[in-house]
Order: sequence, then structure tokens, then C-alpha cells
Amino acid sequence: MHDGPIKYIMHAAKMEMVKNDFKHNAALTRPTGFINDQNNSKWKNWKFGLSTIYDSGCGVIAMYNFLRDTGNNPDFATLIALTQLCNADLAYGIFGANPVPEEYLQLLALEAMIVFDLIIYPIAAALVPAVAAVIVANYIAEQPWWMQIILGLNYVAAVAATTAVIEAALFTAVVTANVFIANYFDDLHDIADVLGLFKLNNIYSTISYSSFNNHLSGYRYSIISFWNGVGSNGLIDFSQGAHTVYVKRYYQTNEFVDYNNGNSCLSPQSQFYKIITSNQSDVNKLFISGLVIKG
Repeated sequence: MHDGPIKYIMHAAKMEMVKNDFKHNAALTRPTGFINDQNNSKWKNWKFGLSTIYDSGCGVIAMYNFLRDTGNNPDFATLIALTQLCNADLAYGIFGANPVPEEYLQLLALEAMIVFDLIIYPIAAALVPAVAAVIVANYIAEQPWWMQIILGLNYVAAVAATTAVIEAALFTAVVTANVFIANYFDDLHDIADVLGLFKLNNIYSTISYSSFNNHLSGYRYSIISFWNGVGSNGLIDFSQGAHTVYVKRYYQTNEFVDYNNGNSCLSPQSQFYKIITSNQSDVNKLFISGLVIKG
């Protein structure tokens, strides 16, 4: 309880969710071989927090495929639970497993709170008197004529009192939201932390495609995340979502095989960027993050 009631409540709710998910998932048929069919409806039965493996499980699947390929043979239900227990699940699984090093997301959270506190909150606070006036006016209009006269004489005081109530509620909401965001991102981890539980600590993580490519040279295993498409305006089409996949490089041919990425035949690619997009000029903007697993 020394971390405060909000953090305690969040932790208790998370533990109950993990327990229920594991109990449910452990009763399902375990996958055999690589998972290369996330779009199969059977994965709708696998729970992942507030989502399912079908909708948001690509990160967990990427870890599973890598671990299986390197002889770790993880239990899939256990891997899901470990991802949750490490707090590597974004928004309780809604946005899948977090592929981005937590330090980048913590900076993003700090920037978001600064923008919210210094820009959005002052604008909202400035609108409160006008909102209070509308509330009071509508309330008076609904009263009998004699009550309207009485209330009308106290209109200014009523608006001031309503303004004070709304301002107090707004301030409380902002403080609570900041505490929630700070607590959430303070405890947030990523895929690399989950893999660390399997004694895989020599992992390089980056959000730069060029840096990722430089570190990939000489190593076989990687997990990458990327946006699924670019719109006609040349910008990322966020409506298409993002994807995380395990990629293995063959030393003999220097070709790459991507798993659970629509590559049902596991055909090798001669160029790494083709795993993300057919248009090489888009790869830098689509790339979200990459892990090079060195051992």
C-alpha cells in the first residue's frame, strides 16, 4: 500500500485478470509447431487481458515462435501470463504486447502529461464558467414561473457555485488521470523483459530501422514491429493497425523468413525490408521497433 491506493487497485485488478486468463487458457489445446495462423478463429478463444490472441496476440506469438525455434518450447498459456505479469501488455492487452523499450514510452507519457496539464487543462478550465452558465440557465428554464423569478435573482451566485463545483471535479479528474498514467507507465515493460525471464539478456532494442539493420548483421534472430500500411497521402494509416513478427535469418543464404505475417508457406525473402513493405522508401516510417536477439 506504500505506493498509494490507485496503484494497489490497479495491481489487484491485474492479478485477478491474469489468474482468470491463465485458468481459461490452460484448459485449451496447446499449439504444436510454429504459430503461423493468428487469423484463424480458434485464437478468439485465447484470452489476453481485455482482448484475445486473435485480435492482439501477435507480440506473444512472435515470442513463442522464437522461443520454440531456439529450443525453449514454452507453454503458450504460461507465456501469455508471463507477458501480463511483466506488465508488457499494452492497455491490459488491448494493444497487444509492448515491443518498444519502456524508456521511450515513459518519455512519451511525460510529454503527454505536460501537453495535457499545460494546454488542454487550461483551455477546459477557461470554458467552465460558460458551461456553468448554460447548466444554470437550463435548470431555471425547467422550473415553474415563480421559481424562475426566485432563481433569477440568485443567478450570478448560482453560476459561481456551479463553476466552483465543476472546477473542483475537473481538477480532481486531472490529478487522478496523471497519477494513473504515471503509475501505469512507471511499471510498463516490454517484450525484451519477458524474454529475459528465459535467460536471454543479450538483446539489442531500437526504434530506428537503420540502427536495427546495423546490429542485425551477424545474428540470426529478431523480432520486429511495424505499422501495416501507408495511406494515399504518404502518411502512416493508423487504421490498419500494427503487427509484430519473429524473423529468422539463414546463414547459408542470408535470406529471411517471417512467421505469422501472412507468409503461410514460410517463403524466404532476400531483402529484409520486404517483410515490412514492398516499397523500400516506406520502411523507415512504418518501422516501430526491433529486437536483435544475440544469445
